[in-house]
Amino acid sequence: MKRLRQLEQQNGRLKKMVADRDLDIDVLKEIRRLRASVRPVQSPCVRLILGHAIDVGLSVAAGGLGQTVGAR
Repeated sequence: MKRLRQLEQQNGRLKKMVADRDLDIDVLKEIRRLRASVRPVQSPCVRLILGHAIDVGLSVAAGGLGQTVGAR
């Protein structure tokens, strides 16, 4: 019984990892789609705002608002 419980817990963790990975993939696809649809902008202010939005999106995909991964 103990081994069965351990396997069920491990299975739950693995299912969560797969769901998180799938969500990350969906977020990154959406970011790629949005970046492709945005015309290149010369304004530094707009570039800063767009860059920040992408950083936040990747941060959420990475698992938290406090962790920002490089997007540029």
